[in-house]
Amino acid sequence: MNKTATKLRLRNTSFSNPHGLSNKGNKSTAEDISILCCYFIKDEFLKSVTNTKEFISTVTSYKGK
Repeated sequence: MNKTATKLRLRNTSFSNPHGLSNKGNKSTAEDISILCCYFIKDEFLKSVTNTKEFISTVTSYKGK
């Protein structure tokens, strides 16, 4: 997300985690978030993810070495 923020010239935004959940290190401004939202709604992959009404996933156990 920080790479995307830099690419979009979001000068007042930085993320401290990849998922965006509450964290004191996540910071932004309303202006930067509006720019990010405009980018988001133009991205076809992100649009398809958010328009998905149902997704079924199978979880299997993994035994690492």
